Amino acid sequence: MSAAATLAQHRNLVRESRTHDEAFEFAVAKLSELLREERTNPRAAVRFLRVLRQIQKPEHVFPHITADEEGEIIALWSASKMSLELAIPAEGDAYLRMTDHDGSEIVVGFFRWLPLLETSNFLSDLSDLVVQSNPRWRSLFAS
Repeated sequence: MSAAATLAQHRNLVRESRTHDEAFEFAVAKLSELLREERTNPRAAVRFLRVLRQIQKPEHVFPHITADEEGEIIALWSASKMSLELAIPAEGDAYLRMTDHDGSEIVVGFFRWLPLLETSNFLSDLSDLVVQSNPRWRSLFAS
């Protein structure tokens, strides 16, 4: 299946869901751009979408999404010194790094199975920090 067809399937999943998921739509648009530019692997894009679907809540801030030189999807959420970095390859273990309010690493490493609940809870805390400093953060992503 082509990358475009795979991402189209994920878009259809979003449309079929009862809730509007802006973060997922944002990610699909960014991944489509990376795929058109041949900067990522379609399998990495699909793996990232599957992880995002499990950790991202509607109230969470959106990640910055890019690809590295090997085509891995790199997602970064940050607020002040607090950050979450996620690298998803086409195959193999994912890399996860979380830094707390003071910049100290609280989770770092490669994971076959990501700690999804802990990651989602961390994103809730990080998003709360963003909302406190900029309640209108979503306007930065308006097209």
